[in-house]
Amino acid sequence: MEQTEKVNILLVDDRPDKLLALEAVIGDLGNIVKAHSGKDALRCLMNQEFAVILLDVNMPGMDGFETAALVRDRPTSEHTPIIFVTAYNDSDTHMSRGYSLGAVDYILAPVIPEVLRAKVTVFVDLFRKTEQIKKQAEEKLQFEREQSARFAAEAAERSAAFLAEASRVLASTLDYQVTLERVARLAVPQICDWCAVDVVAADGTIRHVAIVHSDSTKVALAQKIRSRFSADPNRPLGFIKCLQSGESELVPMLTDTLLKAVTNDAEHLEAIRSLGVKSYMIVPLQARGRTLGAMAFAMAESNRHYVSHDLALAEDLARRAAISVDNAFLYREAQDAAARLKFLSDAANRLLTAEKPRQILDSLFQALSAHMGLEVYANYLLTDDHHKLRLCSYGGMSAESAARIEQIELGQNICGAVAQSRQPVVAMDLLDSNVPSLDSVRALGIRAFVCFPLLAGTRLFGTISYGTRGYSKFKPEELAVIQTFCNQVAVALERARLITESQQRADALAEASRVKDEFLAIMSHELRTPLTPILGWVRMISRKTFDQAKVAQGLQIIDRNAVALTKLVEDLLDVSRIVTGKLRLNVHSMDIIQVIETALDTVRPAAEAKGIQLMPCLNPASSAIVGDPDRLQQVMRNLLSNAVKFTSQGGKVEICLDRAGSNLRIVVRDTGQGISQEFLPYVFDRFRQADSSVTRKYGGLGLGLAIVRHLVELHGGAVHVKSDGVGKGAEFSVTLPIAHNNGQVQDDSKAIRRSKPYLPTETNSELSGLKILVVEDEVDSREFLASVFEHRGAKVTSVSSARDAMESINHSTPDVLISDIGMANEDGYALIRQVRALPPKEGGEVPAVALTAYAKDEDRARAISEGFQIHIAKPVDPVNLVEAVAAILKE
Repeated sequence: MEQTEKVNILLVDDRPDKLLALEAVIGDLGNIVKAHSGKDALRCLMNQEFAVILLDVNMPGMDGFETAALVRDRPTSEHTPIIFVTAYNDSDTHMSRGYSLGAVDYILAPVIPEVLRAKVTVFVDLFRKTEQIKKQAEEKLQFEREQSARFAAEAAERSAAFLAEASRVLASTLDYQVTLERVARLAVPQICDWCAVDVVAADGTIRHVAIVHSDSTKVALAQKIRSRFSADPNRPLGFIKCLQSGESELVPMLTDTLLKAVTNDAEHLEAIRSLGVKSYMIVPLQARGRTLGAMAFAMAESNRHYVSHDLALAEDLARRAAISVDNAFLYREAQDAAARLKFLSDAANRLLTAEKPRQILDSLFQALSAHMGLEVYANYLLTDDHHKLRLCSYGGMSAESAARIEQIELGQNICGAVAQSRQPVVAMDLLDSNVPSLDSVRALGIRAFVCFPLLAGTRLFGTISYGTRGYSKFKPEELAVIQTFCNQVAVALERARLITESQQRADALAEASRVKDEFLAIMSHELRTPLTPILGWVRMISRKTFDQAKVAQGLQIIDRNAVALTKLVEDLLDVSRIVTGKLRLNVHSMDIIQVIETALDTVRPAAEAKGIQLMPCLNPASSAIVGDPDRLQQVMRNLLSNAVKFTSQGGKVEICLDRAGSNLRIVVRDTGQGISQEFLPYVFDRFRQADSSVTRKYGGLGLGLAIVRHLVELHGGAVHVKSDGVGKGAEFSVTLPIAHNNGQVQDDSKAIRRSKPYLPTETNSELSGLKILVVEDEVDSREFLASVFEHRGAKVTSVSSARDAMESINHSTPDVLISDIGMANEDGYALIRQVRALPPKEGGEVPAVALTAYAKDEDRARAISEGFQIHIAKPVDPVNLVEAVAAILKE
């Protein structure tokens, strides 16, 4: 402080003369400020600072003591020296009070000027020195502030340069591991002696990215410590605490107490001590609200300790690093998404263009495994019986392990359960799981496992399962890829199935068309064959150039071929009934031996003509069954006819009847040409013949055995064939239920009944004198029918329509009405309805026979229900027709 600079001295007294006297004594020591009361003094103290206060004690209003007390209460004046100057002398009481109020002196009047001047001078000099010290302190503080600001600016500049370089490093590559390791190396030794970086993997595990120190031997030591002493996730300390909380941690001084708290045991403690860490800070790597990892910075050899601004720098670096890591993650995710889409696109293309997708599944499974880092996969496909799963391809397991699970039941182990429930199973953190159903998966060391059903709509094809030993959790996008791939596989399998079925249907249609063409050619041949002799002999006989014996021979030939032609037509009708499901049985208790013997009588002439021995072996104890005698006779006749037809001259045909458990068994065995193994599965197919060529040796339409199988199955039985091959004979076996109807035989009492055929008898029925009305729109048939009845002595009226028939009935009531069904304008059903509407005396109850080519069972039923007594199918034997008419007349 300059010596010329004056200080303020406050004089307080209510007497102006005393103020002047004091001013005269000390006026040259400073700037004198006078106050006439305590209040004036306090007002001066509010605006100015004083080196010393000279205060009178005895003043009106507020005395000196009170004023001193108020002066001391003010922060700015509590240390200002006060000298009491007073003429008031009250022994030591006032003086003690003055000193108690902080007075530095107590002077009694009269004042000795030199003494007063000396004392004031001391305080003035003291004030000046104090002010000088204050000024020097402020200057020093200002200098320190400037120094700190310069140091801070330099540190900020260094930090900015460091962060700029870190940003450059962070932007140099999208490989976050390389990036973080470079940043860690940049941090050492600029801001730390140690730097470590950890990131959180997709499956939630913590991965160590970098540990950096200037001494590589210490780095190796730190890595060894990390691998040996793993962090306990249940103790949220250090990295784990930072990752869980997402908050930074600053430890300026690493004490031994803290070291003991973060280590596992004494050995771990000594290992950490050997690193020499004295201070550290851990900051989280956060971006878009997620904690991606953490960075740790530590001081050791530098003997520095971190403070708050160091933490701020570390957090700034961590923010930049987190953005870089997040960008790397996003880039990798984008790359992975593109790779996934490409894989799925390629897989879909391969699956949809492959004729047999099952053949490329294994390579696709391997491709997906490589793409997603999946070490284990297994593909099960449903077996043909749809009750089991078969392991079709696998990877990542030994052949022995695969053999143990090569075939499983639905519901067995995890894959069988997925197939049965048709719901996927995703299991993660398997090594920490104890679910029993996953034991077989855990045994393979799998940490994460997924199994999807192969479903196309509601159709199940099997399952695909994947597992990984490298990580414990699947990302949602990975599960989406696996599920999409499974859907693609299922769609491809369904497409292949549909293509196969379509091809099979096309092949079946082509085969059916071929068989149909063959059948039509054979049928044409079989129909023309009997028609040729019929037509030829009819024309030759009509010329009357033959004698009676030759005519008789021709008539026999015509009759034989007409019967054969009728048999062909009946077989065709039976097949039609089978195809439409309209073939019914007239079942009741019967003796099968009678049926067999009748069939033997039918084929015996043909057998004798070829010198074939018929060898029956019939057990009478096994003859009672429930069945349709006519249809079972048709079965036996077809089997025996086939055996005779395909057995060479002098061969044998055996027919055996015996009991086999609860069934009756009939075996027809021959020594004929046999059946090839290739044709054996098709023996009972319609229109199938072992030889359908134009050079075939045996005729027929290929319907007989198909009819046999259907009739036997309608009886609740089964028919089988076996043959050792061509030239080694054949054996047909029929099994039928014995005696009681246990539900296997279709005995429908309400079903349509077949009319029993009317066979000629030895008696010659005469119809002499009977009036018969024949209604037939076809001229030849009408004349034939008229001739039949006229030959028997009947009086026949023939008409061609229902209208003419009604006119004839109205004119003369016939004894019998014989009418065709299918006629122009009005059919036979309309005619019989009109007839039955007449009164009985006018012909309403005349017996009626339906004679028609409509020969289905429902045609018979309708004819009876409409009012006919008998339904006879064309062609008709004249003798049977006459017998039928005679029968209804007797009834």
